Amino acid sequence: MELVKDYEIGNFQISVFDDGSALLTRMVGRGGVECFSTEQGAIDKANKAARITVFLRSVDGFSKSRKFKTLDGARKFAQAYAGKTPELGGGYAISADGVCRIMVSGAKLSELFPES
Repeated sequence: MELVKDYEIGNFQISVFDDGSALLTRMVGRGGVECFSTEQGAIDKANKAARITVFLRSVDGFSKSRKFKTLDGARKFAQAYAGKTPELGGGYAISADGVCRIMVSGAKLSELFPES
């Protein structure tokens, strides 16, 4: 059996193998729980379970990160610190007062700040 691809999505380590006749997907989740599948849909399920992580850093050195299952939760957290209309830069958002920088993984900044 040959390893075709190995990567992480959210809390899942995913390995795709080719046994010559079909693809086998092995997913290992939090706590070491394993799942095997020959369905293409297994990767799609893992994608849906992926979390959104919002990273916050302020000019005084304060930093915080939180993980969310929903875009709505991530949006509320980010907007609580940076406001609804921060300046969007290359991979980060800066609050209007320049105190807070927000970065995100698992979503786009434009999804967290649709009014910007």
